[in-house]
Amino acid sequence: MPQLMVAEQHPGRQTETTGQGREGKQGSPTNNVPEDLNARARPHLRVRAKIKKKLSVNIFKLLENCYLSIYFYLFLIGSQFYLQVNPAKEIYWAHVSSDACRLALLWKYGGIYMDTDFISLRPNPHHNFLAAESKQYSSNAVLGFSSQHEFIWKCMEDFVKNYHGEIWGYQGPLLFTRIRNQFCSMASFTGKEDFMCGNITILNPGHFYPIEPGSFKRYYEVWDKEPTFDTCYALHLWNYANRGDHRAMVPGSNTLVEHLYQNNCPSVYAELARNGTSL
Repeated sequence: MPQLMVAEQHPGRQTETTGQGREGKQGSPTNNVPEDLNARARPHLRVRAKIKKKLSVNIFKLLENCYLSIYFYLFLIGSQFYLQVNPAKEIYWAHVSSDACRLALLWKYGGIYMDTDFISLRPNPHHNFLAAESKQYSSNAVLGFSSQHEFIWKCMEDFVKNYHGEIWGYQGPLLFTRIRNQFCSMASFTGKEDFMCGNITILNPGHFYPIEPGSFKRYYEVWDKEPTFDTCYALHLWNYANRGDHRAMVPGSNTLVEHLYQNNCPSVYAELARNGTSL
């Protein structure tokens, strides 16, 4: 199934998305995000998107730049990580590489990173932020930082000094949680509050994860009364959790996800409805 890579540009800030969450062990086979999601939520930004059925020259160039960036910063840290790791023997290498690339890109350019299975609802006013996925964990599926931020540097240091690519999520959300705990002591969320950790905002799980991965099917159900999501900046559709069910947004199904597409991705929804296809 085609995948979408979205790059979002602020003046002087940039992100590239590739996609991983804490909820699974393999790559998401259904990372399908229409390009007007972020365009509608952030009309002042330029959004680049590539639909890919197979690797293209542009994708290779993106990966080349990303790896050059991460290895350059690993060299600055003084690590021999890239000489010690054999990608052919790494069971989660695609995910670990994605984790590394988002760190390198955010360190170099700054910006907002977001996995490709999010639907953007409204602008996020925070510049340096982490999103809590639960009371205990910080997600690395969506985050934003200015370039050369100390938090990202600390993440890159830990990435190579305490590397355990064989443990799912250790180089991703678990790494972010470890470094967050070094920066400040976190109280548990009891309501809709956010926390400040120095100059970093720790956003409440409700801003991105009002529906947890174990309940992802609710997006594909018909609701008597749909939630407003009025405190959400974006919604995670949990594509990895959906890998076995292969549930899709079907035009005319009257499901929650259909209405989300209608309201937030109208051009993509119209194209799907016109062609009689699902997503």
